[in-house]
Amino acid sequence: MFNLNASMRYWLYPFPTDMRKGFYTLSGLVTEGMGQDVRSGDVFIFLNRHCTSMKALHMEHGGLVIYYLWKTLDKTV
Repeated sequence: MFNLNASMRYWLYPFPTDMRKGFYTLSGLVTEGMGQDVRSGDVFIFLNRHCTSMKALHMEHGGLVIYYLWKTLDKTV
């Protein structure tokens, strides 16, 4: 299920990414924007403009997987 480890290569996309993007669009960013193959087994990381959300795209045995992490901001006065 959660199959990320230290032996994998990790690539960070250098521009802010809209977190509404899905498998096809993120795969296109990997291919066109980074010049990499999404099927390589590497992990591709995308951040939003404020670095409060992150998506990691990874090809596993069953297909593409997106891991999504977001930071909730505690609004205390």
